Amino acid sequence: KADVPPVYAQSYHAFRDLFNYGGRQISLMAWNGSNGAYAGKPGYVAFTSWRNTPAEQAMMDFLVSHAGLPRGAMLWTFGSPRFASDDGWTATHGSVDVEHGALTMHPSGDRLTLRSPTDLVIRPASLDRLVLRFAGAAQVHHAVVYAKADGDDRWHVIARVQGAEATLDWPAAWRAHDTIVERLELELAFAPGADGSRLTDVLLYPSSPAAQPARGR
Repeated sequence: KADVPPVYAQSYHAFRDLFNYGGRQISLMAWNGSNGAYAGKPGYVAFTSWRNTPAEQAMMDFLVSHAGLPRGAMLWTFGSPRFASDDGWTATHGSVDVEHGALTMHPSGDRLTLRSPTDLVIRPASLDRLVLRFAGAAQVHHAVVYAKADGDDRWHVIARVQGAEATLDWPAAWRAHDTIVERLELELAFAPGADGSRLTDVLLYPSSPAAQPARGR
């Protein structure tokens, strides 16, 4: 509708996917259009509106959560302080609750397995590190990271790590042939007392000797 601005969720998903699929520029063409404070009033036009809209709020939160990340990184924040989203990640062992900006962990015993969305476009030659960020009492004893390539039903181990950061050891053939990885699986083993801890970020970091996983939030 011409007089109804996009909701926050729509804009959050758009910014998340634009970044994770390699978008490089956002062009805002309606800063001087209708003010969102007048939504629903005569003369308001949603497609010329940016200031004081849910879309502007979503972009501000996006700029904070992605501050300091280099081109080519991929990041899932599970929403923001204003919004809750599982970002397409699902638990296959244990369970999670979706909160604003986090997945709350409920391991089965000491284990929790998470699977990413099924439609990723990960190029092994350009990404070499996985970083997990937790809030709360979570202590990850070790993690096994699996990947599944486009057109291949097999899961391949690409990392076995202690703690919450992994260097990704992609199969040489994937790097050589520009294979596209479409899904990841994280098999996490926790110390006792981790139930209720919050996973706030899953970050894939690009291949660069000088890169550091800076974050703005």
